[in-house]
Amino acid sequence: MDRKKILIIRNPYAGRPNRLLVDQVVAELGKSGAVPIVQNAADEQNSQSIARTAVQNSAGYDLIVAAGGDGTINKVAAGLYDGGIPLGVIPAGSANVLVRDLGLEPGLLLSPALLSRALIFNPLQPLYLCEAQTGTGSHPFVAMASVGFDARAVANISLALKARIGRTAYAIAGFRELLGTRPARVTLKWPGGTCEANWVIAAKTRHYAGPFVLDQTIDIRGPALTVYAVNYNGPVSLLGHLAALKQGRLGHREGVRTIHTDQLEIDGEACEPVQLDGDLAGYLPVTLKVLKKPLKVVIFNT
Repeated sequence: MDRKKILIIRNPYAGRPNRLLVDQVVAELGKSGAVPIVQNAADEQNSQSIARTAVQNSAGYDLIVAAGGDGTINKVAAGLYDGGIPLGVIPAGSANVLVRDLGLEPGLLLSPALLSRALIFNPLQPLYLCEAQTGTGSHPFVAMASVGFDARAVANISLALKARIGRTAYAIAGFRELLGTRPARVTLKWPGGTCEANWVIAAKTRHYAGPFVLDQTIDIRGPALTVYAVNYNGPVSLLGHLAALKQGRLGHREGVRTIHTDQLEIDGEACEPVQLDGDLAGYLPVTLKVLKKPLKVVIFNT
């Protein structure tokens, strides 16, 4: 079925090229006979409220689109949860992890016409939303959660720098963390097991930090997290893990345990940050779980 009435919830902090892409997609949707309605969110949390209100008001939308990065997408997805309206995505963020698993490679040559046709005509697939419970409340995520090396980098990132240079800001923060503090030490518990680690990645997507692939076998359509419990004793061994991650072989490294579960508890020092989809979400302890009922999301690799 063609999707005609489309609500687009836009991240107001996207850079100028991304704002231009959203405007071009909106224009192409109109040319194709759709009725696009754009609403700018005051912030990412407001994105969730807009989506939930659209569902509750039974406004007749065929599709609600998150125009932003993974943080915007997870908030819109949370607003749509159990509401029956499918999710679409226009990649306008820094890393754009989720859309890569949906079959789209973000970049300067994205075609607004192709994006608009996909939003109207392409098929849907299941997307299991995940939830993290921290001391600050319940937080959704769609791509991944982590504690340790990269979560510390996210916690210390300059938001002003991120707005200017995008994903490179994460690399700078990661380099500082690599040379800086002692490794975290956390305990993981899941149904049937427990272990300790210095760094934990709980992935719903096979992509990590943009173009890097954790494992080609990770299927975003499945109701489970792929968890990497990573142990290292200093910058040299951490660099080895990062090199393996870049090659898609993190799970093959000595000192790395791979776990498949739909629920995970992580505990450790209360100062350890938790990152979800590239944003700071709170501090340990945290409980992660995959929600039971999937959303439907537009895919790009038909």
